[in-house]
Amino acid sequence: SSSSLPDYVQFRSLPGTPLKDIFTAVSDDLLELVHRLLALNPLNRCSCTEALKMPFFSNKPPPTPGPNLPQPSCVATDKKEGETNNARKRKLFDGDFGSMAKRLVF
Repeated sequence: SSSSLPDYVQFRSLPGTPLKDIFTAVSDDLLELVHRLLALNPLNRCSCTEALKMPFFSNKPPPTPGPNLPQPSCVATDKKEGETNNARKRKLFDGDFGSMAKRLVF
């Protein structure tokens, strides 16, 4: 038994705080999803496929389509200037490291 190991420490078992008491403004279907995704015992944790079939993903309101989601101001500015995120990423990795260059110290 593990209690016979030399550095064994017995922790006191404390009841957890119910998620409903922590997240007071969320729906029951979201609480159930979070509860299943965060289960400590992997045998009780749901898979991605199971999670996607849970009521949270089929109940109203439906998800917002991607193009209608709010964008950070830097993305909106880039679009106005005609520069896409991909073009911006290429600039960073085409050798123009600017302040991103780091010196490794061993």
